[in-house]
Amino acid sequence: MKQSLIPVTALLLAFACGLSAAEGAAAPTVEIGAWKVAVTIPKPAEAGKPLDVDLVLTPAATAPKAVRLWVGKADARGSTKVKAEPEAAGTYCVGVEVPDPIPAEAQVWIAIEAADGTTSKASVALPAAK
Repeated sequence: MKQSLIPVTALLLAFACGLSAAEGAAAPTVEIGAWKVAVTIPKPAEAGKPLDVDLVLTPAATAPKAVRLWVGKADARGSTKVKAEPEAAGTYCVGVEVPDPIPAEAQVWIAIEAADGTTSKASVALPAAK
């Protein structure tokens, strides 16, 4: 039986970025281009404030040309895109601005540009307020 290291890696990344398991960080995984991406968002979004987003890309050995994030709709209108910089191979810790007001059905969007210039994107839901 083949097991994925993404959940373990995401948990390790959460600790490396100053988060704790007690904060209830969940790590949904989405496929974006050639990568599986574990996404950890430790706290609910607040309008007009930065939202911490941690990413673990697998395979880590294949580095993308760029990773960009925004909160909002797929077309990014009214949102601020942020280019994520790697903390280590395949791991990114980034703060992305949440629009004010938060658009209806807003999500965290992740766009990955491969070395050949192709860009793929996917989204994950914003965490619900507790």
